[in-house]
Amino acid sequence: MIINPFIIKGKIPEAYFCDRDVETSVLTNVEAILRTHIQHCTNADFVFAGSERHILSEMFNAPSRPFYASTTSMSLDAISMDMYAEFVTTNFEEFDKDIESEWDFCNRLSLLSQKPKEVLFAIALEGKSQKVTSAEFIRKHKLSSASSVQSAIKQLLDEDWITYSVNSNGRKQYSLSDVFLSLWIKQHYC
Repeated sequence: MIINPFIIKGKIPEAYFCDRDVETSVLTNVEAILRTHIQHCTNADFVFAGSERHILSEMFNAPSRPFYASTTSMSLDAISMDMYAEFVTTNFEEFDKDIESEWDFCNRLSLLSQKPKEVLFAIALEGKSQKVTSAEFIRKHKLSSASSVQSAIKQLLDEDWITYSVNSNGRKQYSLSDVFLSLWIKQHYC
């Protein structure tokens, strides 16, 4: 998560980076310190942005967190696949880097145990998935049970394999964090 830019007491703009592996208790303490300073700053706007929507959502929507109900949220749609692919390809070529190969995808997937991998594949095949613990979703993708899906979802979110957004009906829509992995799964397992 990046909190950028903001000014406290006339200092130059600063960017704060929070690693996703930071423990929640440490992150909450950082949030409390930031909230203490921000609430007294009247001459600046603050933008909280990050690729892990669930972390930002918890930060502002969980009653136990310092920033609870203190902001107006604005959700941005995902970048179109064509624009993203062009951007990645251009930048990888410019810096003479290779885009992840099939071997890399296979190696990454081998890190997952069977049940989370099955849920990951189900979400990838759907593109965006909601009601992932419903009987229909479980039956369609030959998953074992709602509780095992729920456990797999938690692991996949914690390890940043998947992310979610909230649709207009207030339901979570899950998708893979890595768009290219999602496409690769669709190509090889459909």
